[in-house]
Parts: sequence; C-alpha cells; structure tokens
Amino acid sequence: MNLGPKISQLCKMQNISPTKLAKLINVKQSLISQVINDKRGLSLGNIEKICGVFNIPLSDFFSTDKEIDLNMNSIVDDLKTLDNDEIDGIKTIIRLIKKNKP
Repeated sequence: MNLGPKISQLCKMQNISPTKLAKLINVKQSLISQVINDKRGLSLGNIEKICGVFNIPLSDFFSTDKEIDLNMNSIVDDLKTLDNDEIDGIKTIIRLIKKNKP
C-alpha cells in the first residue's frame, strides 16, 4: 500500500502540515516527507500514532474506500461540535440538496 497519498490527504483534510505531523508522532520531518513521496514505509506503531492524531481507526486508514471513510469521519467530527439548532439547519440543507438533484 502506498502510504503517501493517504497521509497527504489526511494532512490536507485536517490542515496539519507534514512537519507538525512529524512532531506530533515524534519522528523526524524527513521521514514523513519520504513516506509522503513513497520513498519509505512506516512501522505499524507509527501508523497507529498517525491514526491517533487524525482520530481515525486503523481499519479506516487501510480501507479501500478511503476517501469516503475519511471524509465521513471529518464530517462527523464537525457535526459533533454543533448544537441542535445548527444540526437541524444542516439537515435542511441536505434535504434541499437531495430535492434539487436531477
């Protein structure tokens, strides 16, 4: 599995730079750069740390439907911060989007 695109996507989705990710999991920034450029792999331990930083299960990290899983986790995390009125507003928007689909 190419880890680079997955880690790069996670960083972009969570607005975390590769340098910050390296600090958060206590590895050299050069290692993260090499992994993102598919020049090196990562130990399972470091992958678990990355999953912890991005608050995703290890199974989602290796999922073949990765983009949908990661986007859904990001959306769910955002929804958790909203109050009931804001969630009702989001539901209304979703209904309107569905209604206007061809």
